[in-house]
Amino acid sequence: MVIRGALVVIANRVGALLLGGFFLWQVIEHAGPFKGEAIVHVSERNVDVMIDQWNYRVGTKKNETPITCELSPGWHSLTMRREGKILYEERFSLQPGEEVVLTAWDKTKPRPEPVQLPRLGPLPNWRPPLVRPTAPPRNLLSAQVRPYSHP
Repeated sequence: MVIRGALVVIANRVGALLLGGFFLWQVIEHAGPFKGEAIVHVSERNVDVMIDQWNYRVGTKKNETPITCELSPGWHSLTMRREGKILYEERFSLQPGEEVVLTAWDKTKPRPEPVQLPRLGPLPNWRPPLVRPTAPPRNLLSAQVRPYSHP
């Protein structure tokens, strides 16, 4: 009878611990920011940037970018247009509390050729100056301090 009562008490405490742990896990899982942040740098001027259903007009001022917006978690689309023509389009995903940095640029413009640097020949044979070791003094007490002279 005593053992049975002790088992009931232990079972109650283990059950309460598991139930409390489950509720605490749910609170931790759902705590924190629910939205993410997208930061969009735009390299072109006089364009319309569309992030999902929100439109942003980027004119001629340099301080109009970057565009920062809070979005819900999931997949989103970024589109940059000029006069109805799509210049850039990208899909990206966002997690809760995540920050994504994107750059919208004109994919229709030809890319400049990479700059070819002139090839340098081998480096000249440079060697550090030789330092000639001096013999240690025979008797450390009789060692004289001599001023440094360059060879």
